[in-house]
Amino acid sequence: MTAWKQADPAGWRISQVLAGVTVGGLWAGSPTDAWLAGDECADPATCGSAAAGNGTVVVRHWDGRAWRAVTPPRSYIDSPLDQGVVAVAATSGSNAWVLAARGTDTVAYTDALHWTGNGWAVPVRLDAAIQTAVAPSPTQLWAFGEPSWSGPPGFVAHFNGRTWTHGSFPFNGTATAARSGGDVWVGGGGDGVTRLGFEHWNGRRWRATPLPDLGVPARDLLWATVSGLADVGPGDVWADISTSADASGNRPGTIILRWNGKAWFRIAFPYAGGASAPVASDGHGGIWLATASGTGDNATEWFDHYAGGRWTRVRVPSGDGEQPEVLYLTSTSGGARSMWAAGQVDFASDGEAILTYGGLGRPGSAGLVSARGSARAVGRRGRVAADTSQPAVKAGESQRTIRASESRRAVRAGGSKRAVRAGGSGCRRPTRPGRGRGRSWSSPSF
Repeated sequence: MTAWKQADPAGWRISQVLAGVTVGGLWAGSPTDAWLAGDECADPATCGSAAAGNGTVVVRHWDGRAWRAVTPPRSYIDSPLDQGVVAVAATSGSNAWVLAARGTDTVAYTDALHWTGNGWAVPVRLDAAIQTAVAPSPTQLWAFGEPSWSGPPGFVAHFNGRTWTHGSFPFNGTATAARSGGDVWVGGGGDGVTRLGFEHWNGRRWRATPLPDLGVPARDLLWATVSGLADVGPGDVWADISTSADASGNRPGTIILRWNGKAWFRIAFPYAGGASAPVASDGHGGIWLATASGTGDNATEWFDHYAGGRWTRVRVPSGDGEQPEVLYLTSTSGGARSMWAAGQVDFASDGEAILTYGGLGRPGSAGLVSARGSARAVGRRGRVAADTSQPAVKAGESQRTIRASESRRAVRAGGSKRAVRAGGSGCRRPTRPGRGRGRSWSSPSF
């Protein structure tokens, strides 16, 4: 862990760097409660090997003073499988979900790891390459992605606190947001097979919400990506869409949409560059997002802010002469104007920079507590989650809690500055399964 004390524009700064870690998900509930997860190489001797997995899932919880390590179940430490975290969802420090994609070369399945505050529940196996997840309440989880089998374009799974249900979905979900268990949003598609789409769950059923004219040819929208969704207030939802260079000669760009309770409409975005991170509420009716203009080594990373009908932007601060490639962005609740972001860097053993806005993670607070490559790491309140080797159960089977011991880690539109790091740790992150032609949506029984 490296601390950075440079002053930077508009309150954004790099607070620390996680060496050798690739973050795969980030969530914040308050200035004293946040989660991040990713992966790192467990055995430096095999890092970068084309044949070895040896990856370890990394989980951290922010308690207002430091990012505390929470040890994952034992089978996710130094695993022979290729694995990488793809999403994090939580409601508090005692209720967090880590979605870990696993397989050899391709994603064969995704395991849902549930932290209950007392330990890890038995992992649940989802037969899909999950892309996004959201926890609308302490007893619920929604997860979306691509099924592991050929056929439907999308996959959805839901946990209601007791049982799992799952089924096909009209598109591959890539972004989610929720205000409550009866107010959930998912966006996705644009994977070369299905059109972009947004659906809303009202507590009883999913309903498609038509999109306005996005000003992009339909054939090119097939390769656009819904980067994020943000529920800013009742009937007020925002989305950012990243478009790729297209056949018409257009450069990568960003489309901003806003839901007013009845329909989506487009908000003009004045800057060049594609969205690289999910849109996030600023806590006062506005939004933040991260974009990248230019390509390769000439790319510039930006934080863009919309408030009071006006856009402003600042450069993402640099560390060791390099701007992080920001892929994750989240805000705290309660109008605190506090933000977290995470971005990949080439230095620090291809690590991850943690960025803050609004005074979070100031130097002088306790540093990251970490035990890289170890099967034991200091957890919350000085405890260590028990080493467990319980196999994942299939969704729908019963779960039981494993108690903690009382004794102690996408290529951005417009191109990347470097090749995508396999898992970020030198271990290969499995790629998504091969695509099959989509078929009509069969609604799961929710």
